[in-house]
Amino acid sequence: MNSIFNYQTLEVSLSKTTRTLFITLQQEAINMEVLFELESILAWSTNKVEIKSIVLNSNQSHFSKGHDLQILKRMNYEKLSTFMNKLQKINYSLQCMSQTIICDLGLGAFNIGAELAMACDIRIAERGCAIKLNHTKMGLIPCSGGIAILSKIVGSAHAKNWIMSASLIEENNLTQSGFVFKTYNENSKSECTNEILNDIFDQTEVGRIQTKLGLSENNREHIEQFNKFENKLANAAMVCEDWKSQGDTAQESMPAKHFATSVKLSLVKNQDSL
Repeated sequence: MNSIFNYQTLEVSLSKTTRTLFITLQQEAINMEVLFELESILAWSTNKVEIKSIVLNSNQSHFSKGHDLQILKRMNYEKLSTFMNKLQKINYSLQCMSQTIICDLGLGAFNIGAELAMACDIRIAERGCAIKLNHTKMGLIPCSGGIAILSKIVGSAHAKNWIMSASLIEENNLTQSGFVFKTYNENSKSECTNEILNDIFDQTEVGRIQTKLGLSENNREHIEQFNKFENKLANAAMVCEDWKSQGDTAQESMPAKHFATSVKLSLVKNQDSL
């Protein structure tokens, strides 16, 4: 299928058979250009109720490796804050859209790539998949729903283990926790995807949309309140600018200047948003 829009970082196509919009990431990292284009296509899709499902996938082996570390290290506080706010907005929009959103994780996703997958309704993946919520190793925290949404998907115990360890979460844990709905091998990817899309296509329009609305509303208040709290925590992390030394050795790592003061100022700075 040919792309129906002229995007630089996304390929977008439509399947009339199942009334599905496919959005394919064309690069392994997520940068501001990806977010702008993703926001654009989702805005276009919002009122297209004739589209029943949206599939987010990638032309890489992994859905997304998250931050581009070289770009991240060059960001200042204001740019990173703007970036994370836009990602949070996109993730919230995915939960509110009338279409059923499926994310194909491929062999997995890291940090903000995994957070983008969390905002989708259904996740599938290739066997051997794994995710890594390695935000804290990068001097950041999951602040685009990675705490609020994840705990609703897999429960607070799994969420705490996964985030606080920053370890690789392998297929067995992903499927048993419910994070991944179905897995496929290299030869059964299309079959797995089409089976889900056909099941969605067979649903009545009102029933499908109202069901998603009910499920989203059940979590909405919790997620909205926690998003505000995540912003406070994210500001505390970002003010310290620890992400600029990500990947350096411990000896070379930039110490957080006036750490306690930075945290206090960050919490006060964002108090009005609560």
